[in-house]
Amino acid sequence: MSLPGFPQFGRLPTEVRIQIWEELCMESRIVDVTVFNWSVPSFGDFCIYVSSEPTPLVLLICYESQEVGLKHYTQVFKRSPATPPYFGRVRPIYMNLDKDIAFLKVGRNYSQTNLPDEDILLFGIVQEKLENGRAASEIRRIATPILSNTTVAIHLAILGRFLGLREVILVVGKELLKRTRGLKFLDLDMNHGDQAVWSGMVARARTQLAQLVPSARIPQQVTLKYLQPF
Repeated sequence: MSLPGFPQFGRLPTEVRIQIWEELCMESRIVDVTVFNWSVPSFGDFCIYVSSEPTPLVLLICYESQEVGLKHYTQVFKRSPATPPYFGRVRPIYMNLDKDIAFLKVGRNYSQTNLPDEDILLFGIVQEKLENGRAASEIRRIATPILSNTTVAIHLAILGRFLGLREVILVVGKELLKRTRGLKFLDLDMNHGDQAVWSGMVARARTQLAQLVPSARIPQQVTLKYLQPF
């Protein structure tokens, strides 16, 4: 085993090499996941998930690094069994479920039904929960854009089914949604996006859910953010 520029790497003690591989797993990332809705005769409607985030390097270097990496990274948003076999392969999406944020967005609608973006996003969330339930239940942080004022309560209700979810990030503003890399989340302040208005909308959604579906599990932490390039 050797690394470019460091041919003696393989001679390092095993515990040192493991420590290096472990360090590569500690980065916190925003993993963009774009949901595409398809409709194919005899197969029905299904979602395909695409991410621009590269496969974590630790999973690609060698067997030893991959073995360490798979203790931290889990494949999520897998190919649906309903996907026709002639569809091309999509790069697997891996997340460190304790550190990464899954940022769900909407791609083009290739379905025969003219679904609004918020319905496609919800369809994609439900499909992941139903077909990849174990991994989905371990996702800790999910970000999703506010596409409609009327769907916040629905988003919270469905995301509440992700049992391990600690934080839902509602993204305000659509200016940078099509950008996939080089983004960070910033807290809303009094000078951006009418913070009081958005916060009030989330509070009303919580109240609405509690009244309509008393058994609904609402994520404990719901934060409002906006996007900024870096």
